[in-house]
Amino acid sequence: MNVVRRRGRATRPPGKTIAVVLSLALASWLLPAMTAVAVDEVTIPDANLRACVSAQLTKDALPADFTAANLATLTHLACLTPVADLSGIEVFAGVRALNLTKVATPDVTPLASLTGLAKLYLTAPQLTDPSPLSRLTGLDYLYLNAPQVTSYAFASPLINLVTVYLTTSETADPHDLAPLTKLKAARLNINAETGANVGELNGAITLNLTTTASNLAGLTLPSTVRSLILSGKSVTSVADLPHSESMVSLWLDTKALTSLDGVDQAPNLTFLAASSLSLNDVSALAAEDQLTKARLSHNKITSLPDLSGLSQLRDLDISYNSLTSLASLGGLALTDLNAERCPISSLEPLSGMRLNSLRLAGGPVTSLDGIANMVSATAAVHIASGRITDPSPLLDLPPGVSIALNGNQISDVSALADLSAGVTVDLSYNRIRDLSPLPDDAAVTFAHQDAGFITVDAGKPIDLGLRSITGTPVCPDARTGLSCEAGIATFAATSGLTWTAGDTFSGHVITTGSFTPPPVVTPPPAVPVPKPSLRPSTAPPWPPAVFYDINFSHWSLLPTSWRVDWYRDGTLLQSNTNTDLYSFHQATLADLGHDLTVCVTTYGGLTPGQTGCSAPLRLERGAFPPIQAKISGKPRVGKWLSANTAWAPAGSIKTYTWLRNGHRIKGWTSTVYRPKRSDRGKRISVQVTWRHPAYVTATTTSASVRIKR
Repeated sequence: MNVVRRRGRATRPPGKTIAVVLSLALASWLLPAMTAVAVDEVTIPDANLRACVSAQLTKDALPADFTAANLATLTHLACLTPVADLSGIEVFAGVRALNLTKVATPDVTPLASLTGLAKLYLTAPQLTDPSPLSRLTGLDYLYLNAPQVTSYAFASPLINLVTVYLTTSETADPHDLAPLTKLKAARLNINAETGANVGELNGAITLNLTTTASNLAGLTLPSTVRSLILSGKSVTSVADLPHSESMVSLWLDTKALTSLDGVDQAPNLTFLAASSLSLNDVSALAAEDQLTKARLSHNKITSLPDLSGLSQLRDLDISYNSLTSLASLGGLALTDLNAERCPISSLEPLSGMRLNSLRLAGGPVTSLDGIANMVSATAAVHIASGRITDPSPLLDLPPGVSIALNGNQISDVSALADLSAGVTVDLSYNRIRDLSPLPDDAAVTFAHQDAGFITVDAGKPIDLGLRSITGTPVCPDARTGLSCEAGIATFAATSGLTWTAGDTFSGHVITTGSFTPPPVVTPPPAVPVPKPSLRPSTAPPWPPAVFYDINFSHWSLLPTSWRVDWYRDGTLLQSNTNTDLYSFHQATLADLGHDLTVCVTTYGGLTPGQTGCSAPLRLERGAFPPIQAKISGKPRVGKWLSANTAWAPAGSIKTYTWLRNGHRIKGWTSTVYRPKRSDRGKRISVQVTWRHPAYVTATTTSASVRIKR
């Protein structure tokens, strides 16, 4: 039988055909699932935003994948690094609080999808169109720092806002925020025009306003405001502060402000902060009879008005001013007073108070007499760096008082032998040599005592008088040229030596003579003390600091100690010793028209207690620094013109007279003038007169401006 083989296409075994069909079916079934995974993955192009999201997922112990479902579980997100692209953030549906402090793009459209946001913190310097934020109607807090935004219209639909902090252009009109009836706190930038609509924020309790205007003319406030923070580097007057019965707190951050005139428009103030300004007139304080706390530090205040009517005042900070007296505080019920770095010498006006805190460091306080009648039983008192020499009034202090007297001129503590064990005293940096009178259990700090200058004979033993609190004699630290045992020291021949004894005593020794070999000493003839010469400071303010010059350059041996006495018409004003050789006298108004004299008495060296006195120097009223006035504002009918003046010494009083074609305009004597129709075509100028008890009265007139027709 013959077999014939057919040529043609080979056939696939049946089993393999079935396998191929199944494989294709499986692939077609898997493909939709793979596509769904890819679609669910969220793309966030910005690397910094991706990093912030990853860090937040880790912090919240959530999966690390960037699926929409996973990202929607985030409830808050903070990104403090620059973000240039917000794409992808729209899927964060669950975020309630978002903080983006460095958005480097003008496009915030992706934020419009986050309708669940309650709190948004956004800093976007390039943003000009904030309209996408209008859809975030669930916001109750909005912080927006976007200086190029010129309108608040985007915020009108955000009716649930309770707090807004908007750093935008001052041209944005608060009128657009009037629909926000739930608004309680707002921070806004304003100018002379937009400030007129702040009063439309009905219901606002706290306002923080930064203005570019020089005054508050036109500003309105809602009747509900209780706290106002006012800032503006150009503000020179608050005389036009709107009347407010509801305001109880006022914080002024207006560096150029010289007067508190206008503050009395808020008659129910309980808190006033006006520190680090240029204040020299605080007379308006006298009307604030509800005031309980006032902060007036770092100004140019030379006197306080009669404050006897402020029966509620408890806390007063007048530190770093030029006040010389506390007399205006007599009769007040203060509990906290800070008058550090004020040239105050007498505490007498504080008698009868029960201060819990008293700070007078850095002033020329000379006496603690009556201190026990000024403080409470648990008071903290700080009167460092003064001129106190007698610590005996401390004996009257009740247990529980803490008082710091470091840096004064106390040299004798024998009066403190019976100091109460409950009184804590800091006597560091005084001039005490013998600490033994202090009770051994006294709560006293006494490090770094200055034993001053001591003149000794070389090679001759001397008791320096150094005693510890237990009465043990103390030796200076060992050094070349010094030997000491049981407090008895011997110094070798040397012209001068600075020594210390632990951290308690230090001093200066000047040795005379020598014992190897014994010298033949011929006492030099006494040399008269050179007459000092006086010179007033040429820098403002006036009255000036008065310095004196004295020349010891021709002396072979300088004085070892000295005394400097200042006199007015022959009456002693102040006396300084030792380290105050090159001191000065700060003249006061009482010195004007009188003769000042300084006398220097030297000891040791070539002078056995001789005195040299200067020729008298008469101080007269000074001349004001160059003064000028100019007018700012648009010279149009109905527009406000303002008088701007140059710097004037603290305490100056300025009066204004507005002129029309050189003639006085009746009734216009403030810093502003509003032209009328009758002024068209006329020239308006302002005459400013400066008065100050230390200066000759000066007057200047500004250049005139023509009122446009």
